[in-house]
Amino acid sequence: MSIVRGDRPSILVVGDANRPEFSNLVPTLKTTADCWYFTQLEPGIAWLNKAPWQPELILLVQSQPGEIGDAEVRRLQTAAPLSGMCAVLGSWCEGETRSGRPWPGVRRCFQHEWPLLWRAELRRKAGGEAPLWTLPATTRDEERLLAGSRLPGELPAQGSIAVVAGSRESCGALGDACRAGGWTVASGDANPAVILWDTTIDKARNVQQVAAIKAQWGGAPVIALVTFPRPGDTACIIAAGIDAVLGKPFLLDHLFAEMRRII
Repeated sequence: MSIVRGDRPSILVVGDANRPEFSNLVPTLKTTADCWYFTQLEPGIAWLNKAPWQPELILLVQSQPGEIGDAEVRRLQTAAPLSGMCAVLGSWCEGETRSGRPWPGVRRCFQHEWPLLWRAELRRKAGGEAPLWTLPATTRDEERLLAGSRLPGELPAQGSIAVVAGSRESCGALGDACRAGGWTVASGDANPAVILWDTTIDKARNVQQVAAIKAQWGGAPVIALVTFPRPGDTACIIAAGIDAVLGKPFLLDHLFAEMRRII
């Protein structure tokens, strides 16, 4: 049995991807990948057993821990040993690494991380690199993290940014990271290309605060850095005038890619 490869990745999606908390999942896949959707495991495995080829990626969608068990993951891996496997998780799974048993051999991301992760994988594929879903199932989480990170010095300079943060430490850390990535940090009355706002969800939803920050820095687009934004939070933040939302924690490569996209 062969694996299907092409410009558009082939993906088998298992789980209820139509739940509201996964509202950013299907739209990103619709325009970039060829997908087959199965809410239940058994029809998905039956499809794999009949297909003359295997998809590049099996995408597990889970809203709460336990919806898809270890035994079911192993069945999928047995039915499609050549396919990569990734999980998109809902907010109820945020504490799973502390109190539960995450699936072995499966790359994990939360729903708010998915668009950035998917764009990064498509860039790797378009650039002739192997997507991270091709890593072997025995790859540890630390190794996956390192494989998904690039050294900031490898990224080209993009221009000037402004950093707005609630503490001197956060402001300094973000500024240092961006300088290492080739950016310059604006001060005073400069007109930056983008504003990084390290803030809380409530503040980012405040229309007056967003307008004041944009006015202070010449109307530049704002990326809000907030902790674990839910879909409803993200919608409200965007409605308040924010141009992009990045959930914390994040990889610097994802931050720089989002800055370039916004600009």
